[in-house]
Amino acid sequence: MKLQVRDLRFAYQSQPVLNQIVLEVETGDFVSIVGPNGSGKSTLLRCIDNILKPKTGTILIDGQNIAALSGTILAQNIAYVPQSEGGGFPANVFETVLMGRKPHVAWSPGRNDLQKTAAVIEQLGLEELALRDLSQLSGGQRQKVFIGRALAQETDLLLLDEPTANLDLKHQLEVLELLKKQTRKGIAVVVAIHDLNLAARYSNKVIMLREGAIFAAGGTEVLNQENIEKVYEVKVMIMKEKDRLIVVPEETAGEQVG
Repeated sequence: MKLQVRDLRFAYQSQPVLNQIVLEVETGDFVSIVGPNGSGKSTLLRCIDNILKPKTGTILIDGQNIAALSGTILAQNIAYVPQSEGGGFPANVFETVLMGRKPHVAWSPGRNDLQKTAAVIEQLGLEELALRDLSQLSGGQRQKVFIGRALAQETDLLLLDEPTANLDLKHQLEVLELLKKQTRKGIAVVVAIHDLNLAARYSNKVIMLREGAIFAAGGTEVLNQENIEKVYEVKVMIMKEKDRLIVVPEETAGEQVG
């Protein structure tokens, strides 16, 4: 699988949001998109999933322009998990994960679809919750269910918008470990994420956005003191512990410590 974004520009009416975005994602990549609020992270993901139509530019998956793909074909190639999704609609865990099979179902789910759904639920350790309504689950459990629905699509590319938002530390790690495991199976994962330490820990590629443009892109080395201070306007200290990068905020730009 190869995703290519070429000279992407997007605007809400006359307000520019993304400008000249160029990036590539390949099989097995774990890509973190980082940047301040309003830098365009969520908008970029929605453009890649063809939810939003760019003003200019091209998005290709395996050489095919996504704008020319039907909704079903696109859903067979790309799965998207939004930042927040209500859990109050009347569906249980099994039914929700089964929804991910929709792009592969001609009329109604068959035995194969039910088996694949059960396998995803088992993989996520949600067997005991399979018949429980989503409204009865914790935030971390619901997030796992929505990721399970995306996995049931059997795509080669997963897009996730703030998959660890509002989760406690344990569930943050569980979700990101789960996603990292998918990259080892050959699936590419792209996440918009705020936590730079988690981005450094799990990613092999990082894209830093600032005011809708790519400020820096590469490996985790782009999460250096100079880049972070310029993008976030905050003083930081960078440490390493067992080859793991740790970003410690110290003060905002212009703040005096005394």
